[in-house]
Amino acid sequence: MDLVLTQGLAAELGFKLQNYNYARGCPEPVDLTGSNITFTAYDARSMNIEAGMQVTTAEGKKYAGGVELDADEKGEFFLLKGKAEQQAFMNKVIKRRGELTLHRHPPDPTGADFLIVKFKQAE
Repeated sequence: MDLVLTQGLAAELGFKLQNYNYARGCPEPVDLTGSNITFTAYDARSMNIEAGMQVTTAEGKKYAGGVELDADEKGEFFLLKGKAEQQAFMNKVIKRRGELTLHRHPPDPTGADFLIVKFKQAE
């Protein structure tokens, strides 16, 4: 559901929950009698959204890390359609930073527990 509410403006919302009946080839209403329904609204600008990366070395060691999107990047992110666009955008965000620190999972008490990955800037 793509919904935007503006603080201070009245809104009257109506939703119709339906299940698709493949045998009949049409949607049918869902009976919500006795159900407890809640609705949550949030400010997308205050959400923590992270572009992440995971690497497994030839020895099988796993490293992961990420960077939090800034306000402008969050605005762009919420306009994307589909997982493919989101993944491409996250990759672009990580590369734009120039480098990313990845931490070992689980941490290695006997050796290095992080890697620094550097990205070449597009020319």
